[in-house]
Amino acid sequence: MPKKSANERTFQGLLLTLINKLLEKNSDIKFSKITQEENVGIEGAKFADGKLCSSVDSSKIVSFELKNTNWDATDETLVKDAAQKAYNNGYDYFVTGTPRQLVIYQTFIHGKP
Repeated sequence: MPKKSANERTFQGLLLTLINKLLEKNSDIKFSKITQEENVGIEGAKFADGKLCSSVDSSKIVSFELKNTNWDATDETLVKDAAQKAYNNGYDYFVTGTPRQLVIYQTFIHGKP
């Protein structure tokens, strides 16, 4: 049987379910939930694959951009798209990911290298 590559939506569902279970069992982690496919309100009706919300400060959000196994989580196109969404929405951090890897970035801060 040929090896199947992981579908982005399947990966997204599994990852978000896992994160939400982790948050439920560990109240010391100061995030309340991760949501799926929310419109981030920028040009082109772009969506975040996931939004991890702080339970301490509702303005603190980590956005997720996920791809299938054909991608590398550090691919320049993926990172630029995710960074732009995070920057435009004022999110401090964003994650790019594939079933093989997750990478977290701090969003660009104007005036800082």
